Order: sequence, then C-alpha cells, then structure tokens
Amino acid sequence: MIILGIDTSCDDTSIAVSRDRTVLANCISSQDSVHQEFGGVVPMLAKREHHANFQPVLMQALTEAGISIEDVDRIAITIGPGLAPALEIGVELAEQLAATHSLPIEPIHHMEGHLLSSLATNQDGSGGLDPSTVTFPALGILASGGHTEIVLISDWGKYEILGETVDDALGEAYDKVARMLGLGFPGGGKLAQLASFGNPRAYDLPLAMLQSGDCNVSYSGIKTATKRLIYEVSQNATQTLTTEQTQDIAASFQRAALFTFLKKIQKVLEKYPVNNVLLGGGVAVNTVFQEELERLLLPYEAKLSKPVSSRLCQDNGAMIAVAAYIHSQAQYHLPIEKLDRRPQWRLDDYSSALDFSSAL
Repeated sequence: MIILGIDTSCDDTSIAVSRDRTVLANCISSQDSVHQEFGGVVPMLAKREHHANFQPVLMQALTEAGISIEDVDRIAITIGPGLAPALEIGVELAEQLAATHSLPIEPIHHMEGHLLSSLATNQDGSGGLDPSTVTFPALGILASGGHTEIVLISDWGKYEILGETVDDALGEAYDKVARMLGLGFPGGGKLAQLASFGNPRAYDLPLAMLQSGDCNVSYSGIKTATKRLIYEVSQNATQTLTTEQTQDIAASFQRAALFTFLKKIQKVLEKYPVNNVLLGGGVAVNTVFQEELERLLLPYEAKLSKPVSSRLCQDNGAMIAVAAYIHSQAQYHLPIEKLDRRPQWRLDDYSSALDFSSAL
C-alpha cells in the first residue's frame, strides 16, 4: 500500500511517502527562519508558508520515492491538534489532491502519528518496531513542543491519557528557557547540547507536582524559577552570563524538567505492568532523556522503542502515513461526514470516536 502522508500541524510543511511501514520519502520544509524574529510561531505566517511550500514539497516527496501521484493508494492527513490556520491549509490542499486523483483520504490525529512513529522502517526495510511483536497493554511517552503525555495503549487505536502537562509542554519549556538564555528560536535542542557540558546540580530548581497524587506534570513553575535564577546569577541582569554559568543553568533546568516527568512515568509503571514503551515527539531525540528512561525501565523489564531517525521525531508526514497503514491493518478508521481541522483535539477523544468494525 502506497500512502501519501501530509502534516501541516504547526510550522513545518511535511509530505512523505510510505510503502506499508517503509518510509520511501519524508520531506520537510522548515519555517524556522520565517518565525525566528518573532520568538515563536505566527499562525497566519505559517498558513502563508504552508500554501507556498505545499506543491514543491509534494513534488520532492514523489521524486525521492520514485513514484508518481498515480501510484498512490490513499492520502493520510493530520486534521488536529495544531494551529488552526496551518491545519486548514493542509486539509484544504489534501482534499483537492484527493478529489483530482480520485483517492481515499484518511484523517489522522497528530499525536497518534508521534505515538506510532517508532513503527516506521528505513527505506531498505530495516529498523522500526514490528507491530506484531507488541504486547498490550503498552505505554506511550509523548514529549513535544505542544504536548507532554503518558498514554496507555490497550490496542492499536485504543488510547487513554494517564498523565499530561497542566500548562506548558516539555518541549515548549525547553524552547522558552533557551530563549531566556539567548539561544534563539527554536532553541530547545541547543539548550540540551549546552546542558551536556554543565553541572546538573549547580542550582536547585523546583520539582513540581511530585506530591499531587496523579500522573500530571507542570512546567510553568520551573520556567519562572529559571527566569529568576538567570536574573540573580547575572547580578540582576547587569552582567553577561559566563559560558560555565549558562551551561550549568541549562543542565540544572534539564535535570529538574526530566526528573519530574520520569517520576510520573515511574508511577504509571508501578500501576500498569507493560512490556513495550513507545517514545515519540521532538524531545525523544534528547539522549539524556532516552538514557534516563531506559534506566528507569530496567527493573520493570520493559523495552523502549524509539523512531529510527531524528527526522521521525519532529513533525513529519511519514508518521502520519504509517499511522494510516496501521489503521488499515488493525481495521479501524475515523468516520466523519466532513473533513475539517480540529485544533484542540485530544487523543482520548479521537480514540473514542474511532470505528473498529472496518478500515477505510
């Protein structure tokens, strides 16, 4: 099955081609340079760029995959969650493409894409988690710029959010602290690199919600505390931070941010014995997070699966295509009368709306 996967959920225009779970092409046009001066994504600028980039990225994906649009069996499109204007362009252009070439179109939840991204294989068929080897229940760990969720997977398509952020997402907190340190936007990856050279115990930062009794996390407090710390260390903003101070602040922030999330994951593991843990989202590329998570899983004898490439961790069309393939194999789809964007779509609401009697 040849699937064209499209994702315009935020500021990356991504179109990919998969043959079943094998990624033949995964093309992404970044808008970082467009939004950098604003310190964040401007929705209407994102919409404009998606419209301009869609056709060139589509042609690039088809060329890299070595196919024509006539070879495509179906289109998979992210309809939510995400920025409303950005989603609107993706849905509109995907519908036009489907109508022109008489192709079925399958709506996909963006976070299901991240959840299933570790199932994708390389172009030669190597790597990737074989879905037939997964035992249920399994656990999904989602950490991105917009979401931080711990998800119980009772079967493909059957998702329950056990814990989530009550304010900022983990990736969002990384980007905001990076901006405080003058690392630009998006700067989460740069902050993680700096942290690798710093002392994670140089400064004490708050560990939020450890006694909350639930599995939720919060990052607004640590963000505010880090801002205050930067102000104090820089002598009330009268001095420039030294390289060592910047590295130590980055490392201390990372330690506190990851510690709270890992503690909540551990709380879930104590309640729900699982053999498989699927990691997805932009923060999944963070090697410290990967190492700490693998260390946490050891006593529980659970195997961690992550995407075969960092490109599959960021917003991308390949994970959307692979999710559509899993839909067809597990025999479920989303029955909707009209394809439309759903900016605030929760993963559990999506799951409860799925029809498990047949595939598209």
